Amino acid sequence: TLEVAVIDRIYQERDRFDGTRITAVAHNGVVLLAGEVFDEALKARAGERAFEVQGSRRVVNEISVTRPAGLPRISADGALTARIKAGLLRLDLPGFDASRVNVTTVRGEVFLMGLVKRTEADAVVQKVRRMRGVRRVIKVFEYVD
Repeated sequence: TLEVAVIDRIYQERDRFDGTRITAVAHNGVVLLAGEVFDEALKARAGERAFEVQGSRRVVNEISVTRPAGLPRISADGALTARIKAGLLRLDLPGFDASRVNVTTVRGEVFLMGLVKRTEADAVVQKVRRMRGVRRVIKVFEYVD
């Protein structure tokens, strides 16, 4: 519900955000904003709007200032996310539960969220960085140790 509330709050300003593409991912009150807008002012405004939503305790604004991606790029990002999630299922780490890691990909940039141990975060990042198609890995983890 937090993700929906954040997107709703941002796009209440339809005229300002028309033609942009913003994704909100929330985990434990941390809101990640990713996507594309036309200028820095829109990026900042999206972050402000997200923080206004009840339940947002921290906003990580990783929106890019560029033209919105087209369907081929969006499809490639979806496929990359699926490959990463499948790869994390095969991560050989005692006690690791891949379902605790949220994976979001925008323009080949992979955002990793979740409640994990530092050793788990390091192993996940190492695995993801080696995967074909990953341009950059951004950690938005919260640590339980």
